[in-house]
Amino acid sequence: MIINIPNYKKFKIENLILDFNGSIANSGKVLPFVYDYIVKLSKLYNIYVFTGDTFKTVENQLKKYPLKVIITDETCGIESKYQLMKELDQNKCITIGNGSIDRKMLKYSAIGIVVIGKEGASIKALNSADIIVTSISDAFDMLLNTEKIIATLRE
Repeated sequence: MIINIPNYKKFKIENLILDFNGSIANSGKVLPFVYDYIVKLSKLYNIYVFTGDTFKTVENQLKKYPLKVIITDETCGIESKYQLMKELDQNKCITIGNGSIDRKMLKYSAIGIVVIGKEGASIKALNSADIIVTSISDAFDMLLNTEKIIATLRE
């Protein structure tokens, strides 16, 4: 997916990296509308979920989804998520998260999106992102209609 943002930058995005809790799930349970979005987005991006799996539910919750789940090392979560993103080429990644643990991948990915949902968002994540939204469905809508990303980021 090519996203050309006037007076800013042109991106060739291949990967979508999602946080689990607070982003696509609340208290360890995937939000009900997420599956339909993931199916649509999987036609445009390789989708990964990087998570510390706080509630130990991610593998069961996402077993039927067209994406890859990677459970990160809880002792160095921020670095684990960042290193995994770098391996995918951070310049080809859009990241979505809400926690302090997500801040480094949000900051160094091509485009970082913070979701302020029912579990809130870390101020450190907010300060590291390019875009802030109030629901994961808004973030997914932006990825399906990239003109919304262009409108938000153009200078």
